[in-house]
Amino acid sequence: DEIGVLIGAFNDHLATIRAQHHQISETNENLEKLVEGRTRELEIERQVALDASEEKSKFLAIMSHEIRTPMNGILGMSELLKKNPRHRDKAEYVDAIYDSSKSLLGMMNSALDYRKYEQGIFEFESVPFNLHGLIHGVIFSVNTTAEKKGLILNEIISDNVPTIISGDPEKLRQVFLNLLNNALKFTEEGSITLKVERSISINTEDSISLRFSLIDTGIGIAPRAQPQIFDLYSQEDSAGAQRYGGIGLGLAICKEIIEKQGGIIDFTSTKGEGSTFWFELNFGIVDASIIEQPSQAVTLHATKKPLNILAVDDVEINRKLLKGQLDQQLWHTFLAGNGQEALDILFSEKIDLVLMDIHMPIMDGIETTRRIRELPEYDDMKIIGSCAILSPDMRDRCIDAGMNAVVEKPLDIKKLSSSIAHLFPEVRDSNDQSNPVDDNEVIALSILKDHCETLGIEEVCSLYEEAEISAKNLVEKICLASPHEYPIIKSSAHALAGLCSNFGFLALGECAKQLQKKQINIESDTAQLQFDLNQLSKCCETTFLYLSDVISRL
Repeated sequence: DEIGVLIGAFNDHLATIRAQHHQISETNENLEKLVEGRTRELEIERQVALDASEEKSKFLAIMSHEIRTPMNGILGMSELLKKNPRHRDKAEYVDAIYDSSKSLLGMMNSALDYRKYEQGIFEFESVPFNLHGLIHGVIFSVNTTAEKKGLILNEIISDNVPTIISGDPEKLRQVFLNLLNNALKFTEEGSITLKVERSISINTEDSISLRFSLIDTGIGIAPRAQPQIFDLYSQEDSAGAQRYGGIGLGLAICKEIIEKQGGIIDFTSTKGEGSTFWFELNFGIVDASIIEQPSQAVTLHATKKPLNILAVDDVEINRKLLKGQLDQQLWHTFLAGNGQEALDILFSEKIDLVLMDIHMPIMDGIETTRRIRELPEYDDMKIIGSCAILSPDMRDRCIDAGMNAVVEKPLDIKKLSSSIAHLFPEVRDSNDQSNPVDDNEVIALSILKDHCETLGIEEVCSLYEEAEISAKNLVEKICLASPHEYPIIKSSAHALAGLCSNFGFLALGECAKQLQKKQINIESDTAQLQFDLNQLSKCCETTFLYLSDVISRL
């Protein structure tokens, strides 16, 4: 019996051991499965990271190549200009430098824009704007490129699409230009059509949904490349990138702009036949009668005295550019390379406005602004900050330091002028009740385009050359007249205004009209008259420099 008990106990113990062994085996098997599964997950994550790294490496390679190309053009053409300053091909050199610089700036802006969208620091606005006019302007801006390639540009706007809507015109323009430039890049023959119509989405009393389609007869997109076409850095292949250029950010940025406004964007494409990119967005409905009311022009040229502006920037070429831009606005410009220099000039000169770069050595713009605000005599000094990447946090820091406004680099002289107009309401010409004129639009390109379509480019070039001679003669006659010959000044200004109206010389025509309207007291207003005449002369010079550039690109 004792042996039986021992045998039973042994068998029970053996069964327990076997059960434990089975449990351990199951646990090991489960652990192996978990390890195997986690290993697979890690391998997938590793591959995703490697793919992302490879994409970024490709992007950097393309970016460096694309940047190098326009940079070589800029440096080469600049060197030719330095060696041959009076060379007959100077205009072509300048055109090449301008085109290369524009290409380079476009790539830099794309990289910066995408960073803003990723970080969620890009702001959208909602303002009334002329949709039809915006589309006409965008089409006209790329028309020269299309003509060089022999392409036909079409715009089709449905009758039920309102002219005036509310939204963000600059972001919409950016999407149009990105899509149009892509279409131009990848289309060798045929046509490109921009079509606008009401979408089938639900419209309300306050909003309207519009569908925009960009249709081209280009090379199309291969099916294997289509799923990634909106991805960051995406291009169909590296050979295409080398042939057609670009850095693979344009469509990614378009997608961000559209989707962050609650819209959708998509495309259809057939390899070898072409592509259609389309997007839908909601816009506010605007009472057109409010927009079409004649309003007073914001004209900063009509100041009783030119503003004294202190431009502060640590980069010399930026200071030269600022001076050129501000001088064209007929303002007196003082330059400083850092905050300490700015303070020294501020203490020695009568300054109306400081245009302050934020990132500078020695003393940055925020610290300089604080120092200025600590001095009671500069409590009312107007200060506008400027920054390349303007986040909401940076804007708040600038305003907290005492700046009146902040603008983004690269500076848009039109937006800067608008900011200055808000700070200096007295610089507007309160007597001018004419229709609004865009200060930054020197020549009405739509009029030039109509003349080209009606008369042909050769005839237009000849006519505009005669118009330039006539306008310059009238300006010379006005400027040579003495204050006592004011009737001659007024009659010549009247003739000049009529000529400018016919040919679309907007800025010069506006100067002539203002001069024609003024009531001058010869005894007391001689200085003001001289200022107006200097303004007219500079405006004339700017107009025909701009005209020469536009004509050379026809």
